[in-house]
Amino acid sequence: MNRIIKILAAAALLWTVFALAASAEPTVAFGDNSTNCMLYGQTYELYLTETDPSVPVYFKGKPSSRIQIKNDNQVVILAPGSCTITAHNAAQDGKRLATRQFIIRKRAESLTVNFTETILYPGESVTLEVTPIPADATDFIDIEETVSPELNPSDPIVRINGETSSSAILEAKKAGTEIVKVIARYDVETSYNDPGNVYAYVTVHVHEHVWSDAWTASDDYHYHACTAEFCKMTDISEMPGYAAHTYENDVCTVCGERKPVRDIDGGKIDLTDEGGGEFTFVMP
Repeated sequence: MNRIIKILAAAALLWTVFALAASAEPTVAFGDNSTNCMLYGQTYELYLTETDPSVPVYFKGKPSSRIQIKNDNQVVILAPGSCTITAHNAAQDGKRLATRQFIIRKRAESLTVNFTETILYPGESVTLEVTPIPADATDFIDIEETVSPELNPSDPIVRINGETSSSAILEAKKAGTEIVKVIARYDVETSYNDPGNVYAYVTVHVHEHVWSDAWTASDDYHYHACTAEFCKMTDISEMPGYAAHTYENDVCTVCGERKPVRDIDGGKIDLTDEGGGEFTFVMP
């Protein structure tokens, strides 16, 4: 009995599938019918799904400012926006068979950003601004990190905040270098790795100071220099240990730098010869 019930249930399921297929509504389509988006400047061949190929079908579209129907089944895309295309049966006085609305998008040819490389300290932020070219492109703009997700997504080098369609705030979190990728996709359903996407890249170096234990000396001062890469501090007066030399027997008692010999105009005289030795001056 159970076997008979299972057979009847399977038969009922098959009947339901066939019934649904037979009653499926025809749809205006193009390509593989995988998207509702058309692209500015393109021409597409239209067809009607779920319809006997022998049925003579032609198409109409509006508004005429955005699309033009040619040869009854080709649509030429003239401008971005939305459009409506209807399918008609030529054998039944133009009986309407289906109507579908499409979104027309204009692709970005390239992307420009307000900077391509920057240096930040942890806690600092900078606003990344993105402009598509041409400016009236309608692509969806996405901004994402590429390094942190591979290392530790929960502890990023840079965190992206406040993302909009044209900007994002990049917040430095810890030392390292992050590559931020800007992606232009023509449709929200388009893959982030689609070969038709347009990209731009921004390099963000996050610098944390690492101060040397050794002294660095200038003509009049000594200080501890930063040894970490991408240090943007250029004012030595802000560096640790910065102070004027204090000499004893012409040698700084702090850093060991020798007191420079100067000419009558105050310029420093180089007392080393080409072999790295020093000249000796004998007073007459």
